[in-house]
Amino acid sequence: MSSTQVNNTEFYLGIMTGTSLDGVDIALVEIGVDQDSKPVIELHHSRAFHLPESLTEQLAELSQVDFEPTSLFQIKALEQAYTLAIADCVNAFVRQIRWSQPIKAIGCHGLTVCHHPKPEPESDLEQGFSWQILDGSLLAAKTQLDVVYDFRSKDVALGGEGAPLVPPFHQTLFQYLDEQHQGQTICLNLGGIANISFWRDQLCYGFDTGPANTLMDSWIQLYQQQPYDADGQWAAQGQVCGALLAHLLKDEYFSLPFPKSTGKEYFNLSWLKQKIANFSDTSKQTCGNIKAVDVQATLLHLTAKSIAMAVEKLSDKGVLVCCGGGVRNSQLMSVVADYLPNYEVKTSTELGVSSDDIEAMAFAWLGYCRVHGIPAGKATVTNAHTDSVLGAWVTAQ
Repeated sequence: MSSTQVNNTEFYLGIMTGTSLDGVDIALVEIGVDQDSKPVIELHHSRAFHLPESLTEQLAELSQVDFEPTSLFQIKALEQAYTLAIADCVNAFVRQIRWSQPIKAIGCHGLTVCHHPKPEPESDLEQGFSWQILDGSLLAAKTQLDVVYDFRSKDVALGGEGAPLVPPFHQTLFQYLDEQHQGQTICLNLGGIANISFWRDQLCYGFDTGPANTLMDSWIQLYQQQPYDADGQWAAQGQVCGALLAHLLKDEYFSLPFPKSTGKEYFNLSWLKQKIANFSDTSKQTCGNIKAVDVQATLLHLTAKSIAMAVEKLSDKGVLVCCGGGVRNSQLMSVVADYLPNYEVKTSTELGVSSDDIEAMAFAWLGYCRVHGIPAGKATVTNAHTDSVLGAWVTAQ
């Protein structure tokens, strides 16, 4: 972010609902260029809103791998309810901050209910897809603002993974660090899934390393009826089972070359239960009597170790800039740092960009890129056939 004198600035709203459904993050971002034609991105306001509890429960059910809808109307009704809730949040946000200047557009990710960028052999699909529910036209009508949404479909149609979307934004924000540090600058986003961004010779790269919070959230929901493990306190009470950790890390995803992406369609409670069920009796004896809290501790180390494995393949030293909800888990942050002793582990907040707001800011920037025809979809990140302009743009009028 910067207070540099800028030209041709516009204001955008960025909206993100994470896979944990813990809230709706909204950021008002000013985007433009300075006198040297360098991008300037400035956060003016941000807020987090809660979705209605009944809607959250229904959306959580919809995004389960084994969800079987009773009708198409059920899915459409949920999409409408979610969109109207987002519209209420936007209108409340604008009122609360008493904003009077024109807002060029909303960049809204929507809620991912299914991410299958490659067609599966047993399906009838000839083309992969990534599905985020959001009625862009309805949101535009209810907010009287242009809306940019459906950011992943174009990249998938071009043969890409459709994910991660944020590496070019991370590069825009943090590439200046390359001049200040010897070694690789890598940005780590800790959402439901962990993804990293990095750049070499001005080219941007990025991929999903594996689970961040999604498995830990699912496990504590099952055994403690809590939505997430606040600050990793439950995990800190458990003992890491090294043999189970090694068993989980043998999953083929962790050894796949990038570009690659994943989601809770793959890393979910069913995946974890199957892995534990396949865990040999000998290995179980190695760890003793594994308790639920020990599994939670092991899952935290799975997140940290899989991140470290990916990072160390890129560079043996550097600076790791961390953002996303997982940054608030001090136990996780500490273990990540332990696994990467040659890296300076920082939060984006320490560098002047709020770790809580950076994803919402990214979608404001992606909205800006769509409006201005800037190709934010990078083939080097997703393995698409070509770079592309992402998002569907719906006008308010």
